[in-house]
Parts: sequence; structure tokens; C-alpha cells
Amino acid sequence: MTILHGKDRRRITVGRYPAISLSQARAEAKRLLAEITLGMDRPPAISFGEALKRFLTAHCRQRNKPATAKETERLLRKKFLPKLRRYVLDEITTHHITSIVDRLLPMPSEACHAFTAVRTIFRWCTRRRYIPHSISEGLQLPAKPDSKDHVLSDQELVYVIRAVSCGVCLLHVSQPIHSALSSFSSSIPQWVTMSQKLSLSKTTQSA
Repeated sequence: MTILHGKDRRRITVGRYPAISLSQARAEAKRLLAEITLGMDRPPAISFGEALKRFLTAHCRQRNKPATAKETERLLRKKFLPKLRRYVLDEITTHHITSIVDRLLPMPSEACHAFTAVRTIFRWCTRRRYIPHSISEGLQLPAKPDSKDHVLSDQELVYVIRAVSCGVCLLHVSQPIHSALSSFSSSIPQWVTMSQKLSLSKTTQSA
């Protein structure tokens, strides 16, 4: 006996005659339909860590540009995975997400990018039917992105370290780099001789 359920007309086979009688099949069909109606028919639970692996493979690396996929993975692995790794998806609440994002508010741009990344993965999980709805729906961006807020790249960080070790600063450096330099040493001048500039540039390029 076969019953059909849901908008997609999912088929559920109860049994085959004469292995079970018609009356037994009808009783089992009623039990299954009751469980579905009461919400007991749920997909297998998976953890956030497992969902992240599937999301990166099936979505990010297939649909996003390499740089976007890399940044999304960085944010999810660094900001969310340590706290949510062992949680089953339907155990994660809106509070879990907002508490993580709120700690990033001193860096508005980072907070917004992290929020966008986690919202994207939960929307994807909803489409995959891992969860009935996304816990991020209805939430707004945590802050207004600051155009001056900037996370230094690896190359920029090398530039900063080299400059500090040389005790100099490049002429006309960008604001993010100069801010980083200033945080290391408030006495670094904002000028440099041409010979120092060329020396530092060569040292950085060879790094």
C-alpha cells in the first residue's frame, strides 16, 4: 500500500500484500499520517559543522566567485563555527547569532559581512529542508557599514610589519595602513626619504 503526502506528492510505501493484510496497512497508514500532521516527520538532524561543509561545497564553491567564497568561508569558520560546531541546526536560536554578531560591532563592516554570511547559510539550509525556517529572517544589518572600516589583507599586514621593523612609514600610505602603523608606534613619522621608500618597497615585494 502506498500513500501520497505533501505538495511534492511524496510517496510512502506502507507494505506489500500479502506480507501484511489490507487492514494492517490501513492502520499503519493512519499512524504515519498522524505523525506527519503532528510534525513528527522530520528530516535527519545535522550539526552546524556538517551543514557548513555541505554549504561550502554545494553553494559557495559552485555559485560564488573564488574571492567571495573564500571570504564567506573565513567568516563562518572563524566567527561562528567555534561556538556552533556541535549544535544541531534546529537547536540554534536567533540569540546565538545576534550574540556573535554583536561582539563584532566595534568593526561595523566585519559585523555586517559576518551577518550576511550566516544569513546566507541559514537561508540555504531552509531551501534544503534541513530546518523549517531561517532564524535570521526579520533581522536587519547590525550596523551601517563604514567606508573607512577596513580589514588589512595579508599583503598589507606584511607592509605594516616591515615598516615597523624599519622604523619608517611610506609616503602617502592608505588610511587603513597608516592607522595600523600608528597603533604600533605613535612616533612613526608620516614621511620617508626616497631611498628608504625604495628599500622598504623592495623588501615588501620580496616577502
